Amino acid sequence: MHKTDFEDLKTLVENRIGQILRDDQNKRIENRLTPIVRRNHLDSISALITQVTREPEGTLADDVIDAITTRETFFFRDESPFNALADKVFPALTQTRDKTRPLRVWSCAASTGQEPYSIAITADQILRRHWDGDLDILGTDVSKYAVEKAKQGAYSQIDVQRTVPARIMVRYFEKNKTRWQLQRSIRNQVRFRQFNLLDNFSTLGEFDVIFCRNVLSQLTDEKRADVVARLTQQLAPDGILVVGTLETLIGLDTPFKAVERARGFYTLADPNEVVPEIALDKATAGRRR
Repeated sequence: MHKTDFEDLKTLVENRIGQILRDDQNKRIENRLTPIVRRNHLDSISALITQVTREPEGTLADDVIDAITTRETFFFRDESPFNALADKVFPALTQTRDKTRPLRVWSCAASTGQEPYSIAITADQILRRHWDGDLDILGTDVSKYAVEKAKQGAYSQIDVQRTVPARIMVRYFEKNKTRWQLQRSIRNQVRFRQFNLLDNFSTLGEFDVIFCRNVLSQLTDEKRADVVARLTQQLAPDGILVVGTLETLIGLDTPFKAVERARGFYTLADPNEVVPEIALDKATAGRRR
C-alpha cells in the first residue's frame, strides 16, 4: 500500500474507533483489504482508500473497519482471568448482590464471541453452586461481521480444540456437520451488540464485571484515557475491571486500584474487601475447567 494511502487510512481508523495502525502493519492490512477491492470492482487499494476517505461513515468504510479490526481470539484466552472469576470474583459477588437483579458482565471487545462465551461457561460451573439469580452477559464489538458470527455460537474444530478441554467440549458443545455449536443454554446467557467504544456508554447500564482486554493498548493515549474514565461510570463501586495481562492503567489519572497478585484486575473500592486473598498461581491454573 502506498505510504500516502496508508496515512489516510490511519487517520480514518483513528477518527472512527481510536485505534492506532503501525507502519509495520501495512502489508497485512493490504492483504485484508484486497478482497474488498475485488468485491466492489475497484481498480486498486488506492481507489478504495480514496472512496472511504470521501465517505468515512459509509458502508464501504464499515467494511474496511471490519477487515482491520477482526482479530484472532480463542476460548479461555490467557486462562488466569477465568480462574479468578471461578475462584474469587463470582463467589464474592454473589455474597453482596441482590438477587432481584441480574449479575451483569460486559465483554467490551468480544470479537467473534469466544471471551463472553468463556465467561458464560465459567459462570455455569460456578454460579449454580452460589447463585440462583439471573446472569446477563453483554458482548460488544465494533465489527458487525464479528458480532454476527458471535451470535451464531458455532466454531470450527480448530477454534474449539485449541484451548477447550475435552470435558468442556463434551458438556457444552454439540457437533453440527463441520462446526461445533455451543449449547443453547450458554448462548442464551450472552447478548451481542455492535458497539464503538468511542460512543456513549450510558445506555448500557451498570456492570459488576467489565472485561476490556487487549483493546486499550490499541488506542491512542487520548482515547485510552477517555475510555478508562468512562468505564468508571459503568462499573459498580465494588465491581471488577479486567484488562489484558500485558496492559496496565499505570500512568492514567484514574481512581482504579490494582488487585494484588491478579495482573490486569482493578476495582474502584478496596481490593482486599472486594476480592480478598485472590491468587492466580500456576499451580492452580485451569482446575475449574
